[in-house]
Amino acid sequence: MAIPQGICEGTVVIQGEQLENRKYSLADATELRALFFADAPTIREGYITMHFDVKAGSYKRIYREEFDSEFESSATGGRNFDECGGFVSKGDYSKPTDKYIKGHYLYREYSLCLKQLLGKWKQGILARGANRIEEQTTSLNDWLMEKDIRNANIQIEELIWKGDYKCGVKKLAHFDGIIKKLFQATGASVAHVERWVFSGLASGDVIEGFAGGVPINVPFNTDNATTVADLATALSALDNPYTGSPIYTVTNTPAGTVTITANVAGTPNNVSLAVTDGTGVDRCYNSLVAGTGTFVYTEVTANVEGDEPIMIPYTVITASNVLSEMEKLYTAVANVDTQKGRGLLQNPNMRLFVPTAVLKFYELAVKKIATDTSGIQGIFTEGMVVGLPYLPPNVMIMADPANLHFATDLISDMEDIDVWSEKKEQLIYFRSEMVGGVQIDRFSEVACNFTGAPFSFQPAQPETPPA
Repeated sequence: MAIPQGICEGTVVIQGEQLENRKYSLADATELRALFFADAPTIREGYITMHFDVKAGSYKRIYREEFDSEFESSATGGRNFDECGGFVSKGDYSKPTDKYIKGHYLYREYSLCLKQLLGKWKQGILARGANRIEEQTTSLNDWLMEKDIRNANIQIEELIWKGDYKCGVKKLAHFDGIIKKLFQATGASVAHVERWVFSGLASGDVIEGFAGGVPINVPFNTDNATTVADLATALSALDNPYTGSPIYTVTNTPAGTVTITANVAGTPNNVSLAVTDGTGVDRCYNSLVAGTGTFVYTEVTANVEGDEPIMIPYTVITASNVLSEMEKLYTAVANVDTQKGRGLLQNPNMRLFVPTAVLKFYELAVKKIATDTSGIQGIFTEGMVVGLPYLPPNVMIMADPANLHFATDLISDMEDIDVWSEKKEQLIYFRSEMVGGVQIDRFSEVACNFTGAPFSFQPAQPETPPA
């Protein structure tokens, strides 16, 4: 690799070898800091989204806004082709999580005994020459920097996935990694509950509007209580277009009241009703001409779409069960897709991250069977199953790299990198500083097999993002 040379601020001769005391300029230090993590497999292959301007101790907001709009027509309360009207439709411009990622200060400093180091260095140089490696790092300074860069990449890779703030393992104790964040994630979805209480409905009144995207039209029937009972029946008959199951659980007690509960927690009811004289509602779901009856709407429980991962039970993965375990994870994601119409499995960027051993088990299992009866071979297409060398045994994590984030700082003029030697002690010293940190934008779009996993993590790292 091409290693920046920095500025030589003096030389020291130790045991016949000339060593340079080097100070690295801002440009050189920036390049070196990039080399410290650029070859970590998760970063090198683009399996995580990079943020290069996060200062130590600071927070950066992760924006992943989504714009959404829908077709309108007379069937949804809009205008017909032969009508004119105001422009009242609007797009949905939302920022579902607005998570923050924090930059954590990291540094490496150590001293090495030249007497012990020189033998290893000379052996490495001889080996390169014998193997006819053209690009040789021959100076001791460069050779040492190259070794340190490779070591730093391994540690960054482990931190990204296995970081556990203040744990007993020094190389993992700097900030919380992806696995810990998923394992400790909380925030269950809450079902949306609303209550509509009608009174004074009279002949000629119609309850109109939309529920779950479907037009509602319930004409007056006998009296107030009977009409509202008809409304409850109509709402109960509405099915989820993805599952064919009822969208709502509807109760009709006391008389004149409908209480509507979403059957899939975390999905809004999307109910808009009005009492009209039968002439319909406008595009804002207000009655064009109000009927006689009135109603009172109350949101009993607000809809909360929890931000927690999709989980299946943890188990030891072998060549004999790897396909069935992958199928369990796939099925769990498919169920969420079906319930909420998310389309996670239709995302071509989704990856299934597994330890290298599990990838080998998967490849072996697929080759051993003439027909993949589980269907997993066809589901997890080439390149979707990714083996990473430093993941813990048996874990499976399905995620879109756009949902995983790594923070560092490549534009800082504060973090220094220095190499220097002292003849008296016959030591060579190294110091480097950088920033690192990880975040998951939407836990609810990540699937893993962490239920019952034998992890033992410290409490979550305290973080206080801006209000």
